[in-house]
Amino acid sequence: MRRKVAISSAAAFLALTLTVPAMAGSVNANRGFWVIAGSFGDGGEDAASNEAQRLSACSHAEFGTEFSGKFATFSPGLMVVVAGGYRTQGEANAVKRRVQRCGSADAYVKFSAHNNGE
Repeated sequence: MRRKVAISSAAAFLALTLTVPAMAGSVNANRGFWVIAGSFGDGGEDAASNEAQRLSACSHAEFGTEFSGKFATFSPGLMVVVAGGYRTQGEANAVKRRVQRCGSADAYVKFSAHNNGE
């Protein structure tokens, strides 16, 4: 019985070790490198939301929608489909390549600060 506990503990440790780095701070909610996978004009909220859900499922990255005016360096007036802000450009480029394989060939990476709804 003792051996079974040790194996379970080792399995739990391994699972935690494998998942924590992906969750542990590769994304900064305030500023960083953002993957922009689409932009929609006035009234495009539903289309943007659908695209964010599709890309999240396909790329295994967390895409969402946001008003472009909430980013310091984005052109205002659009609903954008974004993932980020990644701490490094390399992380963002890896997500960009995955999302391009999902059919968003024009996806690009941009550094910006997000004002968190202010």
